[in-house]
Amino acid sequence: YGVPYKYGGCRKDGVDCSCFTNILCETVYGQKLSRTAGDMFKSCDLIEEKDAREGDLFFFKINDKNISHVGVLLRQKFFVHASTSSGVVINSLDENYYRKYFYCAGRIKSL
Repeated sequence: YGVPYKYGGCRKDGVDCSCFTNILCETVYGQKLSRTAGDMFKSCDLIEEKDAREGDLFFFKINDKNISHVGVLLRQKFFVHASTSSGVVINSLDENYYRKYFYCAGRIKSL
């Protein structure tokens, strides 16, 4: 928590959203994921937002028609992710910004 954002970064001195998600899922759930948010999306079963549970992934399309951001659901609508503006933080899907760009929820196929 609080690690700064760094595009392509994968260390405590800077991390991007997909690397952060990968580290979290490998450490907590023992599940190694693809390196990019788009590839993570392809390795998930899509689920209804209302059916999402801890450890499921939230995918976003921000200023693009492709998946460009990913976070991990903690509980209810709170998710942890590496934000370009704030680094690793917890936000709610009910916040206007995230609701606007939210695309779907996904469950890693082997979890």
